[in-house]
Amino acid sequence: MSELIVADSDYTSLSTKYKAKGTDLEENLVSYLTLMEAICESAIKDGDVYQNLVSFVEQAKALKGQLENITIGISDKMLAFVDEIDLKDRQIY
Repeated sequence: MSELIVADSDYTSLSTKYKAKGTDLEENLVSYLTLMEAICESAIKDGDVYQNLVSFVEQAKALKGQLENITIGISDKMLAFVDEIDLKDRQIY
């Protein structure tokens, strides 16, 4: 009978890294949006480029909170997988 070995520590470590990456992505998005809004307010004030940029910024704002939520969801799934494997192990042994 072959054995399946799951390295719990790898999943736990990846879970932590995903959460951290989500926080980084969220911070970068906020910085990016701040910069783009400043461009809309100060640098480009009229015309098609302005209208398109304003529209783009509005659409990009919809991502706020989503990136971090996605990475938290992935992280939680990884931890749940480890818990489920541990539970199955206890039932077998």
